Amino acid sequence: MSDLRVIAGLLLAAGLLCLGVLPPQPTVDNSVSSWLDPARPSVQAYGEFRRLFGSDEVYVVQLSGSRDAMLRHARAFEAIFTGDPLIEHVLGPGTVFEDEVEVLLDPELADPVTVARMRIDTPLNRRLSILRIEPPRALIFALGRVAPPIAREPLDAALEAARRAAGRQGVTVRIAGNPALNLALDRAGRAVQTQALPLLVGICILLLIVATRSIILTLATLPCVGLAVLATQGALGWTGLASNLVVDIAQPLIFVLLLASAMHVLTGWQDARRAGRSAADAPWDAVRSKGPAVAMAVGTTAIGFATLAVADLLPIQTFGLLAAGGLLGGLGTILLCLPALLSVIGGRAHVRSQGAADRWAERAVGLGLRHRAVVIAIGIGVVGAGVAAFPSLRTDPHAIRYFDADHPLRRDHEIIEKTGLGLSTVEVVLTAPDSLLTPNRLDAIDAFTDRLSKLPGVQRVMGATVLLRDANVRAGGIDAMPARPIVEEARAANGSTQFISADGKALRVTMLIATLDDAGLAAIRTGVEAAAQPLGGISVSVTGNYGLLLEAQQGLLSTLTTSLLLTALLIELLILLAVRDLRLAAAALLPNAAPIAVNFIVMMALDIPLDVGTCMTAAVALGIAVDDTLHVLLAWQRDPTQMARSTGRALVWTTAIIGAGFLALLGADFGPTRNFGLLCACAMVTAVIADLVLLPALLGPDAESLEA
Repeated sequence: MSDLRVIAGLLLAAGLLCLGVLPPQPTVDNSVSSWLDPARPSVQAYGEFRRLFGSDEVYVVQLSGSRDAMLRHARAFEAIFTGDPLIEHVLGPGTVFEDEVEVLLDPELADPVTVARMRIDTPLNRRLSILRIEPPRALIFALGRVAPPIAREPLDAALEAARRAAGRQGVTVRIAGNPALNLALDRAGRAVQTQALPLLVGICILLLIVATRSIILTLATLPCVGLAVLATQGALGWTGLASNLVVDIAQPLIFVLLLASAMHVLTGWQDARRAGRSAADAPWDAVRSKGPAVAMAVGTTAIGFATLAVADLLPIQTFGLLAAGGLLGGLGTILLCLPALLSVIGGRAHVRSQGAADRWAERAVGLGLRHRAVVIAIGIGVVGAGVAAFPSLRTDPHAIRYFDADHPLRRDHEIIEKTGLGLSTVEVVLTAPDSLLTPNRLDAIDAFTDRLSKLPGVQRVMGATVLLRDANVRAGGIDAMPARPIVEEARAANGSTQFISADGKALRVTMLIATLDDAGLAAIRTGVEAAAQPLGGISVSVTGNYGLLLEAQQGLLSTLTTSLLLTALLIELLILLAVRDLRLAAAALLPNAAPIAVNFIVMMALDIPLDVGTCMTAAVALGIAVDDTLHVLLAWQRDPTQMARSTGRALVWTTAIIGAGFLALLGADFGPTRNFGLLCACAMVTAVIADLVLLPALLGPDAESLEA
């Protein structure tokens, strides 16, 4: 029988290894549109916008310094953008004011009188401030094509090299925009895989050696846990699902939960060896004693995570299914592969005697039993404070704030915004059954564009009529719309190909706005509707990347409430089925709620926003708490007097090991990763306190024997 179990364990390990290493690497996609269900009207409207106009992704480069040096480097940046295949069009001093820039850079022509007569006060320059002579400042707008952020790596490298070259000549360059932000988010996601996760694993390995006092036991445990984590990466590659900042959290979560389960098996093995069982039999004795609790804890947590498949946001659905699959796959390695390895090395591994962890666990249980009323009152108070703190949680309206204040991209973004240039965009699409390129309609749309520029929160407006008016002025005409029907002239106007559809039946107006919340964006939508009332026969819709971002942020809140309640309800039912005792299942409610409540309190106290990292900490906290609670309840049912010495020891060491691993993430440069580490560590500590102090207090008079 033992041989069959060893063979089964080896086959499972081989299967998980193949699943992890054979498939292609998963794609990485942190774009906002990938978060939402493609069937949503807002996503469909954004898709239609992209079909008509390509993309709303815009690089913004701001240059300041001495006039001649600034203009030379502005042309260098324009050349980089123009030569990149991912850029569709460039608006900058060299492309919009080519002749004027030539004059300014010619020392024989750039006298004060000539400069004063230059025609740079055009409609386009008034709207976008592309070139300002005194004080010298230039702006470049590069309209990008739809592309994965990683494809922009060469362009980013070229821009950074040009920035350094400009800096050496005293020209200050700021670079911002959605393409740069999406690339930075992808890099942060890769850092979770290449830096944060290895750091967490490294800390856990060191402390696991301390806990077991055995490098051999540690080396036996880690492959059993690591195979399940590796297999989840392979599952993404096989299914074609994209990885992102939310999905990346699944791997460290699977690692810590399976490591906790492995610690319980190791504890059972140590107990069996102390009782005199042989090296070959002790691992399977550990599986018989700890296996049911491990299976129920991991299975219950996996089913709970699987319920996230009903969430509103696609990454959270993927996270839930990936976490559930990884836990179930890892359950097999913990209950088959780990015992198989222990049966081989068990004779040479050190078996610990009772130590500090045992004593701490026993004292914690005793504290809960001696001061039941006080402990229960504190538990209720903590959960109540968490419920009160939840409404105060906020979402951050812009992903740029995921980065530290001194991050170059965030610094550039905020400095550019302080000059009055909004870097977030709202797109307005005007459509009609026939051509919009007639004088009457263009005049009406031009007036509509002007009304949009006066809306609160709108800092710049760019559209086809601005470009057409500008082209008319520069051709020697007056500052007005063309006085005759146009088609080719409109499409030839500088940059208008990104603002006029191929058939001329749709026009785009881009509003550059300040960073606004939902209420601010709703006010702009209302303003657009009011401004559009005089446009008879023309349909107006509002879309864009920023609106989807705020919609996704609101999805974080709705997911946190609905899916968390559903998960908690399902898990509580599963606990009831596991312990088959209504009183025990009811006692589990408060300890399971405590870690979530503490996280809400910490988020409120430290003003930590709800973001791609912290939105998942409630689910993580619940998973950790349920895992601990089930082990305590099932151990208490078997033998109350041994619960603290065996299960309690495993919980103390698990909390110390994994909590330290999470705290190591505090050194991360990315805000969501750092906050995720802090809140998960808080959840670990709160869960062990709740299960070793609060839960025994709730178990009632029958639990008093635990003090014996």
